[in-house]
Order: sequence, then structure tokens, then C-alpha cells
Amino acid sequence: MRRGEEHRPACAARWREQAERDGWTQWQLVHAIHTCCGVSLLKAQRLARGWKLADAVREFHALAECDPGLEPLNLTENQLNHWENSDDRPRARTIDRLCLLYRTRPDRLGLANDYSEESDGDDTRTVPATGSSFVLVRDTRRLQLESGSDVQPDALAGDDARRSLDHEEDDVQRRQLLRGILTAGVGLSPQILEAIAGIRMRMEDTLNAPSASPTALDHWELMAERHGCGYQGLTPLQMLSDVVLDFAEVQQMLSHRQPVEHRKRLCHVAAQLAGITAIILHDLGDHREAHAWFRTARLAAEEPGDRVLRAWLVAREAMVPLNFGAPQAALKMATQARALAGATPSAALALACAVESRARALLGQKSEAKAALRRAETVFTQLPDSARVDNWYGYPERKHFVHASHALTLVGATREAYSAQDNALRLASPTTRMSTALIRIDRASCMVKTGHLTEGFQSAGQVLLGLPQEFRTPLVLSRARGLVNAVPERDRNHRAVREYRDILALGTQLA
Repeated sequence: MRRGEEHRPACAARWREQAERDGWTQWQLVHAIHTCCGVSLLKAQRLARGWKLADAVREFHALAECDPGLEPLNLTENQLNHWENSDDRPRARTIDRLCLLYRTRPDRLGLANDYSEESDGDDTRTVPATGSSFVLVRDTRRLQLESGSDVQPDALAGDDARRSLDHEEDDVQRRQLLRGILTAGVGLSPQILEAIAGIRMRMEDTLNAPSASPTALDHWELMAERHGCGYQGLTPLQMLSDVVLDFAEVQQMLSHRQPVEHRKRLCHVAAQLAGITAIILHDLGDHREAHAWFRTARLAAEEPGDRVLRAWLVAREAMVPLNFGAPQAALKMATQARALAGATPSAALALACAVESRARALLGQKSEAKAALRRAETVFTQLPDSARVDNWYGYPERKHFVHASHALTLVGATREAYSAQDNALRLASPTTRMSTALIRIDRASCMVKTGHLTEGFQSAGQVLLGLPQEFRTPLVLSRARGLVNAVPERDRNHRAVREYRDILALGTQLA
């Protein structure tokens, strides 16, 4: 339905009066408002109760506050308004909570379909109306009396109702109305005063909007921590969906005024979630969007003023050019991250040193690469246990060996590289599929560098064939192609190399 076809809230108010007078069921009232007023079922549920958006949001949050067994869920007026006026749907847990709020079923919110054949005895098509009956004609959005005449309920209120500006009227309509009145050069008529008052009340609603509760803040910080644990068996696309949806909810909370400390905590969470989104986009090979999300993450991180968080974001972003052919840019960003992190040992500082090591190795700066790797190891030994957690925010021992494996492989220190690979594989969990694949490709590269061409390419081929399609990301394929590029020209026609090229081509087509 188009917003222009909706009736004013005064029309819904008249249906509430008739429903109370004639003893309708709640669903009959909802359906009457939905059919007559041209609003969605979700919005009709709210209007049937006489609630404004702020009322519905307040009641939604009160459900969890009154019942400790309910998980707190975030809902803002903007979100609810969007769902009421678009085809987008909330997630399943939010739909369930909306059903609880309105004491109804998902299909009666317009958020699901009812395929049942039996009737529950609740006739939604015909309800009594002031001495006669009317039929709710879904498509025409009007009332058809038994006499055959049509009634447009919104017309019953007269010109005053049609001119009234409700709190929830679209901002574009408000601007058009005000500009039209001002252009006409009229004085301070009741109409223009009403429009101005409506805008002022919208601002009061915004300023008086409830801030995020401590429970909600704890919840979102926990969610950011959970997402930071990595894929944990999820595919990159599955995790991308989860993280972006949670990021959107945090963004909605930040759109309302919050106490300074609450806003800082929310911005910290937003920076973490945006950074994780960028990491996943990097793994999926979308460099442009990865950089854009890192930029958003850095903006969010400025408000809480956490230098370590900002350093972590820059160090993580440095891995985008590092893994996709721009080591000089990666080195510059890694140096910036080191400066931001300062001298105090932190996961961000260790990561910056490790990324610097890999960038210098790609640039052929062997001694400098080894020196940077030693700095990373020194910082690692000084880290507190809280900074060694095995997630994207920390710098655990496994991650150090992953970075060391790549840097040492690139500089040709194969014996040390084999040792780093053994340790990385020993510490890997079954869910770190992409990381494990990259380590095994490094090992295959070491085999090739030491003259074991057949064994190296066969090993790398087995890695690609054994990796599920959804984890055969551009990051993995980029590292796999690098193995071929490192082979001397004289060996390009070796049988093992040709067979590996075929496997690589197949993997590229399936990814």
C-alpha cells in the first residue's frame, strides 16, 4: 500500500469508539482499521490500542523489564515505523516479542501467513456497525453498508481532521505543508501553528526518548564479544548477516540521545561490530567495502577515545592491502597502528608489528621483516592474559604463529616457518578452516622453495579440494594463486604445477 492512501489517526480513533460501543473483538477492530485506513496490520495493531510509536516502544521494553526470563531486545520508534510502512520484516525473535506485545499471532501482524484450514470462529470479514452491518472490503479500503452505499470514514471528521498534523506524519509532508503555507503568505493561522507545534513535539519525543538501560548496554557489549570470537563454524556470509543486523540495531540506539557514558559504550560496540564487518568483507575479497566499513569503525572509535581500539582497527585494515597486492600501503598503515598503540604492550601493538613483518617480507626486506617479527614476539610475551584471548580482538599464541608462518615463508626461512606452522596447526580449532587452509598453503610453499615441487603442489591441491565451497574465499584463493606465481619460469610446465592450475581454476569457478 502507498503511504498517500492512509487515513489520519482520527479515523482509527472513530473505529475504536465504535468497537467499544458495539462489543467487537480486538482482531475485528484491527482488521477494520487495516482495511479502511489503508495501513499495515502491524500498524493497525498499534492504532487499535490508541498507541503512538513511543507508547508501543515503551510497552515493548517493559515486557523484558517485568519478566526477568525474557531477553532484552532493542526497538526504536524509527525501526517500528519502518516495519509498519515497508515490506521489511524484523528477525524471528523480534516478531515473537511483537506477538507478545500485541497478544496475537504473526499472521495478524502481517509478518507471516496463516495456512490453517479450520476457522477459530472469529469472523474478520463482517462486524456489526451501528444498527446495520458492514463488510470489510480488503482491496477497496472502504466500508460498504448493507444498503449498498459506500462510506469513507475519514470524511466523517470534516475538514479539521483532514488538515490536522499528527505526530507521526511524514517529515516530507510537514515540509511541503509549511512551505506551501509560507509561500501563500498567510498569517499565524491555527493550521500553521499546529504544524509548528507538531515539529516541536517530535523534538521533545526525541529528547525524552529513554536511554539504553545498563542491561541493554551489557547485552550489546556481550554480543560484540561473541562476534569477536570469529566464524565458529559459520560461513562468512552467515556471519556477515548476523553482525550487520546487530550493528543496525546499535545504530538505531545511537540515533537517540544517550547519557555521555552510555553513548561512549555504544560507540565502542559500534566500532567493534563495524570492524568485524570489515574483516569479513576482506575475507570475501571486497576491498572497497572493507575499507569503507573500517572508516566507519574508526569514526565510531573516536568518541570513546580508546587509542588501543583505534590502533587495532588500523592494524586490521592494513591486512586488506597486505593480502591483496599492496604491501607498501600495508606497511604504512601498520606503522600508523604502532604509533597509535604507543609503547604499552597490547594486542593491537603486537598485531601491528606482525603485519609490519609480513609487509616487509613481501617487499623483500628480509632482515627488517625478521626484526619486526621479533618485536611482535617480545610484545606477545609481555601481554596480560586478557589480551591473549583467541578472538579477533586479542593476540593469542595461535595467531602469532599464523603471522610468523607467512612472514618466515616469504623470506625463505623454511625451517623456522615449518616450526611456526606446526605450532599454529597444533593450536588450531576445528572451526578455524580458512586460517588452517592458509597455514597449509604456506607449508606447501616451503616445500616448493626447498625443491619438493611435486609434494608441495599436491599438498596445496588437497587443501583446496578439501575446503568446503563456502570457505573457498577470495582471500584463500589469492594465497593459493601466489604459490604458482612464486614458481620459477622453468618449472611452470611441470606436471604437478599444471594439475594444480586445473584445481585452482576449478576452485575459482566454484567459489
